[in-house]
Amino acid sequence: MSVFEGNQLLGLIERLRAEFVGRAEIVQRGADVLRNVDQTGIATSVVTAAIFTTVEKDTDALYAAASPTRLTARVQGWYVISGSTQLVFTSGGGAGVETLTYLRINGALFTGISQAYTAATGTTYNTTNKVIFLNSGDYVELVVQHSGVGAIMKINANGARFAMVRYP
Repeated sequence: MSVFEGNQLLGLIERLRAEFVGRAEIVQRGADVLRNVDQTGIATSVVTAAIFTTVEKDTDALYAAASPTRLTARVQGWYVISGSTQLVFTSGGGAGVETLTYLRINGALFTGISQAYTAATGTTYNTTNKVIFLNSGDYVELVVQHSGVGAIMKINANGARFAMVRYP
């Protein structure tokens, strides 16, 4: 193992400085939205997009009230996407019913599925996370689905949260 000489360190510093001189400042682009009222009437086997009502933070207009189920990439790049839901059956349901929370990209179902089976009573919590490359204009939705025959499910108030951040 050799000793890292002072001149080598200075050379490394100069190479790093040259790499970053003239680069634009890194801008973080992201949004964090939630649903603050119940979203009811989610029927068996129907893929349903969560409708978001509250913007916690949106640095780049990723959320638009006219399309409240979507976060839309404004810049091409890699994005970290995260979503969570609290699901409750308002009728039917019961122990062992499958609930799914996953992402839909540009209207097409995508990976990142969070699957859970309900307890006899109570709330089911699902989360999904994904790192994905998006083009400018691509949109992402957080969707839910369940397998409870004849059951109706709801997303609890403050029970859906959705975030998307561009990785610089």
